[in-house]
Amino acid sequence: MRQVTGARTSETFEGTYECKACGFEAPVLVYGSGRGTAGGWGRDSAAAALADASQDAGDVAAWTLVFVPCPSCGKRDPIARSYVITAIVLAVLGGLGFGALFGVLVSGERLFDGGALKLAVLAAAVIVALAIFLAKARAFIGIRRRVAFDLARATGIPPATVVRR
Repeated sequence: MRQVTGARTSETFEGTYECKACGFEAPVLVYGSGRGTAGGWGRDSAAAALADASQDAGDVAAWTLVFVPCPSCGKRDPIARSYVITAIVLAVLGGLGFGALFGVLVSGERLFDGGALKLAVLAAAVIVALAIFLAKARAFIGIRRRVAFDLARATGIPPATVVRR
């Protein structure tokens, strides 16, 4: 049996926020959390798992900047919508695929009658779809708490002069 080492980390990353809509730029701190794994057991595996988790945290932080609304114009990066749609499609397809596989495997065992089997397959599909979506949604859940703009060093249109409509 293969040994697997897991790690979790939370890190704060420095970067520059750039709004594609209005040109606003500001230094930003972004908090990201990540999970990682590595094969084996021991110090080397723990270090590799932590490096994987750190990379995951950086990816989440980078995607977070796509979803945070601009403090000047309030718009988000246009790619944000594509990411959400992709997350939904992956979740639905993953849930349907797992539900179908679960139904085929369980139907041969005669563990459920017809109605209970349908309910079990539906429940399994929904649980897997939700898990897939939540794994992808880490980038856009709670973004306002995980991003801090340095507005004193910002360039472009200052947030106080923008009139929102």
